[in-house]
Amino acid sequence: MAEGSRRVLGLSPGTRYTGFALFDGDELVDWGVRTAEGRWSEAKMRRIVCAVEEMMELCRPDVIGVKRAHPSR
Repeated sequence: MAEGSRRVLGLSPGTRYTGFALFDGDELVDWGVRTAEGRWSEAKMRRIVCAVEEMMELCRPDVIGVKRAHPSR
């Protein structure tokens, strides 16, 4: 990481897909989509939360930006 730059983890959470993008300063370092299949359940929610926690541990961001869900979702 360049001195003075921040690692930013952007998340777009969802019940089926969770998108992420990791920036180091202005540079896009990694991006992708994590998939959570199956019907909604407590177990599915735990899998989604675990996936986000894993991304946070691996990326060690300074800042996390999360897309706000639309009220109809």
